[in-house]
Amino acid sequence: MFESYCFVCGLETNNKYPLCDSCKPTTLKKGMVCRKCGIPTSLFVDQCSMCITEDIQYKNNYSFFLYSSVAKEILKLYKFKKQIIFSYYYAELIIDYIKGNFEDPIICPVPTSLIKRKIKNGYQLDPILKILRYRGLRVEHLLRKRFSKTQKKLNRVERFNNLNDSFKVVKKIDSNRPIILLDDVFTTGATINACSKLFKNSNMTIYSITLYRD
Repeated sequence: MFESYCFVCGLETNNKYPLCDSCKPTTLKKGMVCRKCGIPTSLFVDQCSMCITEDIQYKNNYSFFLYSSVAKEILKLYKFKKQIIFSYYYAELIIDYIKGNFEDPIICPVPTSLIKRKIKNGYQLDPILKILRYRGLRVEHLLRKRFSKTQKKLNRVERFNNLNDSFKVVKKIDSNRPIILLDDVFTTGATINACSKLFKNSNMTIYSITLYRD
């Protein structure tokens, strides 16, 4: 147990991590999300309309939580206020999911451009990646990102077009082990799809794990 109060609302809590029950992000449940991209769907829909019509290059994306207002606050605490305690929280979720669903995967973090890394004083997933390595998971930086316009204010089509040729492979691996692309937030899937395309001619199966689904 790390703290006795919730980092979001300040109430006392006896939970393992500094989040009270009210401030825990909403968990996405299997059977109620698209099996491809992880977006919430109705109970009787197996795949969303976007994934049916678009050329999706990855096998599937798994997100732990819905990107709600509380989730945004938690991610802000982790990314911008350097509350590294949440790296243990996220890493534990990732490790448990991988152990239950994969055998010897290669984890490839989705890169940001060097300019953005300098602005943000590092890569936001680095603390999580260190824990994953320490726990025996293989992490490889296989990709590099060229500088591109920020995705935040772009619509779905613009996001996909904006990322054309934005990524490149900088380290090749001769392996049939599954590759898991790791990122913080899955919005349209444009970033994950652009990264997955680079492995199209390999024998590798590409998966995605993201902390939140927007």
